[in-house]
Amino acid sequence: MSEDVIAQGLHADRYVKAVRLAEEFETAVFATISDVLDVVTAGPAAAVFDQQQTYSEGRFRTPGPTCGTLRLEAATTEINPDGNRLMLNMGLEWVTPEAQGLQNWPDPLLRYAYYKIRHAPAELFETVAIETQESTEYETIRVGTE
Repeated sequence: MSEDVIAQGLHADRYVKAVRLAEEFETAVFATISDVLDVVTAGPAAAVFDQQQTYSEGRFRTPGPTCGTLRLEAATTEINPDGNRLMLNMGLEWVTPEAQGLQNWPDPLLRYAYYKIRHAPAELFETVAIETQESTEYETIRVGTE
């Protein structure tokens, strides 16, 4: 990086503007995910969620196959056989296409929305995975390995 780039960046407040833009984007994404979680936690499965809870925020920016994650987590009242509370995670993630087994993806990053139930028994995951894969409701839905 040259001194000119640094000087121009300082003069134009580029760093602060970039940080503010990222924060604005993250705030909007978290608000949208929160709205979806509100619907899910108040729906047919409402009995397994604390209706007064505040969702836990996750914000991860990492170099590597997973480049960024924005997620919210809702605690359930369910405990698995190992004594861990089941947690519903919903979020957005950016990964390299190769991380998802896509070799000829047209963009440098793959972006997707996801949900998972952390600490859920493997049998529950398998049931949801099978029902999701057999569903004809969505064309491009994929099931991961966790």
